Amino acid sequence: MSRAPETVDSSRSGYVDAFRTVFDLHAKGHSFSGRERHCAFLNTGRSESPRFANVSSVSGLDLIDDGRGLAAVDWDHDGDLDLWTTNRTAPRVRFLRNDLPPGSHTLQLKLQGAKVNRDAIGARATLVGIAPSGERITWLRTVRAGEGFLSQSSRWLHFGLGEIERIESLVITWPGGKREEISGIEVDARYLIVEGSKRAQPAVPVSRVPVPPQLAEDAAAVSPVSAPPARTPRRAVLAGRVPLPQLEYRDFAGQPRRLRREIRQPTLINLWASWCLACDGELRELTERAEDLAAAGLDVVALSVDGLDPEAATGSEDARRFWRRLDPPFTVGFAQRELLTKLQWVHDRLFSRQIPFAVPSSFLIDAQRDLAVFYRGPVSTEELLADVRRLEARAEARRRLATPFAGRWLAPPQGVRLTGLAQRFWDEGYVEDALVYLDRAVAEQPRDASLWTSLGRVLVETGRLDGAEDAYRQALRLDPEGVDAAKNLADLYMARGRPSDALALYLRAAEQGHNVELLYNLANALAADGQLDDARSRYRQALEIQPDYAAAYNNLGALELRAGDTEAARRSFERALELDPKLGDAAANLGLMAAAAGRLEEAGDRLRRALAIAPESAPIRNNLGVVLLRQGRTGEAAEQFEKAVALDPDYADARSNLELVRSQGQLEH
Repeated sequence: MSRAPETVDSSRSGYVDAFRTVFDLHAKGHSFSGRERHCAFLNTGRSESPRFANVSSVSGLDLIDDGRGLAAVDWDHDGDLDLWTTNRTAPRVRFLRNDLPPGSHTLQLKLQGAKVNRDAIGARATLVGIAPSGERITWLRTVRAGEGFLSQSSRWLHFGLGEIERIESLVITWPGGKREEISGIEVDARYLIVEGSKRAQPAVPVSRVPVPPQLAEDAAAVSPVSAPPARTPRRAVLAGRVPLPQLEYRDFAGQPRRLRREIRQPTLINLWASWCLACDGELRELTERAEDLAAAGLDVVALSVDGLDPEAATGSEDARRFWRRLDPPFTVGFAQRELLTKLQWVHDRLFSRQIPFAVPSSFLIDAQRDLAVFYRGPVSTEELLADVRRLEARAEARRRLATPFAGRWLAPPQGVRLTGLAQRFWDEGYVEDALVYLDRAVAEQPRDASLWTSLGRVLVETGRLDGAEDAYRQALRLDPEGVDAAKNLADLYMARGRPSDALALYLRAAEQGHNVELLYNLANALAADGQLDDARSRYRQALEIQPDYAAAYNNLGALELRAGDTEAARRSFERALELDPKLGDAAANLGLMAAAAGRLEEAGDRLRRALAIAPESAPIRNNLGVVLLRQGRTGEAAEQFEKAVALDPDYADARSNLELVRSQGQLEH
């Protein structure tokens, strides 16, 4: 794990990626602590080594839990300390009851401040007891706030006295240094000591909230200290439904089909394989009840995964034979690996445990093409029909169905974060799927400016520029100080040839704070708007923040060249090419400078270098043609002009240069 970043900007380091990797591994079933057992050490009371003995196993505390918090408290008021533990994974909470052996004695003190803090945090109690052998034994306890990771034990001071039955002295040192000696202390008692009173008052244990009889009966039985068996829910009803992504499969004739387009009523997507016995039984039952399913308005699309598992030696012909034998009246086809991958991404976003699909697995889709219920393993027809009837249930009823146990909500339940799904599909290159989730997210939260900004970004990627402009404008109406929306809309204006509109937005975004990309884009807009001095200043400002920004050096050089400072321009272009040897524009600019200075051989060499970097650049080919023409190499020049026109038929300079060569009769056709 990389070290934590020292500043917010440092989050670009490997720390965030490493942290994400840890959580991804945990979601796949790995342990946060590597399944390392807990440790418990006993203070032997010896001054020499060993001071502590490892009693992890004999105490029963060597659990394999992903432990986090630990709190000690005399929960059952029997004089010893019991333990509550919390874990990162199940079981989330454990109660470990401690039972004293016969003949053991204890003492418990509650300190209360009068002049110091009421909880007496920082106070110390020094207790001296006389052992049956006559030996004097001293204990020291301190009142603390917070013990261990996110934990707070009881503030009662507990003394385990063993066989000691007589107390010689008790001294309380209060915060600030004041000392009080308390007399009349007996073993196996609880006392409240108030600062300044110089006496101990017998204290009554705090009563617990009454426990229901059945729960009390269950709690009375001591359960073994062990991890509970892992259980994977077989059926999961979604309280917040999720749009189905674009899914493609192939029918048995090998033709591609788009599943999302075909769904017009509740549909069960069933994944099966010819080698799967559970699939055979499930499909037989669904076939026998096909009329009931149709009467309930349910379609079934059964998709074979034969051929996708390299460990299963079956293929498409095995699937066809299996299907002919059962002859179900359902839509059938072959699942593609991409379909399974997309469904897995949706599953992993919905559930904290990222368990790969097994067959059979099924997905109940409602008429709006939203995932409503997920089934792991075979689903019975009765259960399926019941879930179909519940598809139109209100949101509150769906929440009850989705919750595996009764209870009360401490806060309104959160819906599914569709932006996370949109980001996953966007990152993986499925832009249309990302758009499906962002459209729904915006419809559900129309006042969220960040959603409109994300929607605009995806619309740009899909070429829907008018829609993207509307989305960015809506984001700015909701959040006039939104930097991302302003910058993205300005980028769009620049791409659409509206530098003046872009400039106003870049300046608006820059008022909220600078970053390198924003300064670079602002400089580009200033240059396009003819404000060359300001543009140069912004490029330099960007380079102060990021000295290795090659593109900024190249653009700065172009402005320096326009200002007549050829030496500064040359240095900027060379620095850009040094930082990024594949920056074709910088190489081309150096070639143009050499050509302007009459160094045609150097110009040709630099332009060819630029062309090797960017062979599809029509301007570089046109400029190389001009240099070749000046060298008298007419045929080679014409060839470059022709290629430039082929790359960009609307490139006027290249077309006019080619026509000029032809009109002079210098090239025969």
